[in-house]
Amino acid sequence: MNHATREDTDHRDTSAAGLPPSGGSQAGRGRSAWPGRPESVRYTPASGGEPVQRQMAVLMRSDSGPPQSSDPPAVSVVVCTRNRGCQVAGTIRSVLASVGTDIELVVVDQSTDDETADAVTEWSDDARVRYVRSDTVGVSRGRNLGLRLASHPIVLITDDDVEVQPDWARNFRTAMDQAERIAVGFCRVVAGPYDDTRGFVPNHAVDEPLVVRSLLSKSRARGMGAGMAVRLAPVLAMGGFDEELGPGARMRSGEDRDLAARCLVAGWWVCQTPTAEVVHTGFRTWGEGRSLARRDWYGIGAAYAKHVKCGRWAILPVLAHEVVWQGLVQPVGRWLLGERKAGPRRMWYFVGGLIAGLRTPLERPHLLYRPATSNTVEPCRLAS
Repeated sequence: MNHATREDTDHRDTSAAGLPPSGGSQAGRGRSAWPGRPESVRYTPASGGEPVQRQMAVLMRSDSGPPQSSDPPAVSVVVCTRNRGCQVAGTIRSVLASVGTDIELVVVDQSTDDETADAVTEWSDDARVRYVRSDTVGVSRGRNLGLRLASHPIVLITDDDVEVQPDWARNFRTAMDQAERIAVGFCRVVAGPYDDTRGFVPNHAVDEPLVVRSLLSKSRARGMGAGMAVRLAPVLAMGGFDEELGPGARMRSGEDRDLAARCLVAGWWVCQTPTAEVVHTGFRTWGEGRSLARRDWYGIGAAYAKHVKCGRWAILPVLAHEVVWQGLVQPVGRWLLGERKAGPRRMWYFVGGLIAGLRTPLERPHLLYRPATSNTVEPCRLAS
């Protein structure tokens, strides 16, 4: 296992992504041996840079196509974890058991205790595993740190309560490779065994392959962060995940859908594939489900508020789908059928997040919410 140092996060050469370097020497990314107890790493997201539209134009100009090689395709996998103890060990084992592709696994540990650090020492001699202990809070911050440590152009993302199928990485990489303009992908997330009299396990069904090319069609590719893929260069160029969105952040959730929508705005595409599958074991009781619905629908509303704020009216069909169909018609129908987990409250959570997003200052170049500590307000203006 490789222990990531501060230099790994601060000195990554991002010139291939059309980005200015993050600072410091670019002589390479040093790796040190596992020292016993990993030290904490602080991460400050990069800021500034050229407008995202100009970066995207540079990144999408390619005459030669991807390099040909007889070696298996390689992918990086990012797993963020917080206070899950040894549960993440099952995720690690399943990722390292992947077939048909070379794996680099980046584990970002945001825990407040040492249980996870103790659990992952099992892989201290495995060169495929990079472990970093971080005192950051929030899944988006953790994922951004993982992206900046990743070595390969395609990065797969999953959660610490998930086990991936052996062909997940290979099939997901194949789906992302079908077009160079695909920047974000989602896969099938199936629920592991559970007692449906006590609660449920969140899942995401994908019945057929799909490529979405515009914000207008965003509602066709909804996705779930437990089974996600990104093309590293364009995603880093647009600032990565919005760190004000997602579990542990001010806006609570919606970071996965937000990144997909921002990619579509910038001219990139989003895909879904049924051939890549992960098994989610994150059981929630019905009471926990109500809290989860409040968190998720609030964050989704906040994520889509950006596009309303910027006058991107192509988001209106997406809002109609989320509010009317997903937030009202479907839950009311399930409620009438006697399903305990359904109800129309999610619509109100969505509206609350939408209002909060409309009130929050937005950084125009990357469509990122300004951190709460920022005192500078920059209004959003439409691109000319």
